[in-house]
Amino acid sequence: MNSEPVPQTFYGILELAASQHPDKETFKRRMPDGRIRGKTYRQLKDLCDQVVAGLLESGLKFGDKVLYLCDTSSYWLVTDAAITAVGAVSVPRGTDVTDEDISYIANHSEASVAIVQKKKDMERLKGMAARIPTVKTIFYMEADNMELDSGPHTISAVAEKGRAALSRDSGIVH
Repeated sequence: MNSEPVPQTFYGILELAASQHPDKETFKRRMPDGRIRGKTYRQLKDLCDQVVAGLLESGLKFGDKVLYLCDTSSYWLVTDAAITAVGAVSVPRGTDVTDEDISYIANHSEASVAIVQKKKDMERLKGMAARIPTVKTIFYMEADNMELDSGPHTISAVAEKGRAALSRDSGIVH
């Protein structure tokens, strides 16, 4: 009989997978260049921890709502796990949503932060600022090559902030 506790969250499942299979590759997908690539469980868990710490450093708090307009990918799962690990509430929807739906979802949920798939999605929300006044901060995840983008307002920048925070206090995530 297994005496290990059963994970109760996706973060817990990711933590368990990273401890049991740190170098096993998962979430493989065909990239625009035709190659099939994935990430190891350790890479995903490390990224998740960095995003958790970075979101905390960025001011996200327990109970805050995060408008989450993203499509399925390993980054979607990691970032969603990070949002909930902070204790914030993920308000998810795919990127194929109408402006009216975005406005309704953002205002009804009172989301203060938005995380979107690509820079074009961020620009779309910026253009809707008057219609979604509660959203004060927007981050985006991926470049067109399906990898994490870098630069201001990206999840990579959040993760970098998290890496710095974790180097000062490795217990910030737990």
